[in-house]
Amino acid sequence: MTSQPTIVSVVDSIADRLKLDPKTLRLHVGEGARIGSDLSVFRGEMEVSSMCNVTSLRPDCVRYDPETRTLVGVSPGAAEVAITVGDKLVNAVVEVLPESGPIVGGVRITPATTILAPGQSEVLRVYVGDYDRTSSAVLISSDPKVP
Repeated sequence: MTSQPTIVSVVDSIADRLKLDPKTLRLHVGEGARIGSDLSVFRGEMEVSSMCNVTSLRPDCVRYDPETRTLVGVSPGAAEVAITVGDKLVNAVVEVLPESGPIVGGVRITPATTILAPGQSEVLRVYVGDYDRTSSAVLISSDPKVP
């Protein structure tokens, strides 16, 4: 079975601007927000979060962890975060609030269950109460053969 041909056009630049959803973020110190799930980036109607480059303009307030694609609140204040896709740029505003004190609630890891084949990986997120604490979590496998 063969599909119908698809037309693909290559252009120097795409006119659509970048848009964020939400436009601003509010985090507590130690809390994280993942690019692509907590903050989505769109070029026109197309979601492009996985293609963007992210740079915090105030890493003393908000740092970016490229391995987990997560913005992490470091110290109270506000910071702009530059997000680029190709030749397009948009700035997100991240407000970081002080730690909220003791967090009520248990530890939850998502996804709770996953099945992987050799060479595959899964991004796990760690929540304490309602707060994303993935950036400060240390995950250790119970199987010494699995790193």
